[in-house]
Amino acid sequence: MHSSINAAIAYIIVQRICAVMGSHFGEPMTLLFGAKLRHLRRNCHWTQRDLANRLEDVGRAHVGNVETNSRPPSLLFVLRTASLFQVRTDYLMHDAIPVDRVAASSVTYPITQVTLPTLFGSKLRHLRQQHHLSQTELAQLLGLAAHAHISLLERGRHEPSIDLVIAIAEHFGVTTDYLLWDEIAIDG
Repeated sequence: MHSSINAAIAYIIVQRICAVMGSHFGEPMTLLFGAKLRHLRRNCHWTQRDLANRLEDVGRAHVGNVETNSRPPSLLFVLRTASLFQVRTDYLMHDAIPVDRVAASSVTYPITQVTLPTLFGSKLRHLRQQHHLSQTELAQLLGLAAHAHISLLERGRHEPSIDLVIAIAEHFGVTTDYLLWDEIAIDG
């Protein structure tokens, strides 16, 4: 019961923050990631220490900081969380999906990857070329200062930020799961 109330309160808070900041609700952000993490953890009846042990190389304090939005999650933290709870990365990373909608966000395939994606760059290149965009054009569309960033991403030399993964997924109309899980083929 408390979990549903907390989820509703978190949802309202995010709506108000977006209104104050001048952004529309549903814009990609990760303000609810902490609430979603806490919701998933509590549904399993785990302590923060239990979750930290299951996520490997993560301390209890870090889990607490992420849950309270004191620290943003890393991309690897998001992937490990999605893998552990078998939920979609879209659920974790998009605030437009309410905290209590976890059942609708369960994956239908087993996720075993607990490392950063190796196919992200190839998938990005595939999408860019499929839409007949140059690296410069894509960089401009995504609000990046230089096309070199796209080049580094495509060659696997740079790790994308969570916000950039969300922006790329939304621009090309694909899921963040498609971009991040190597188990999903490039041609999708």
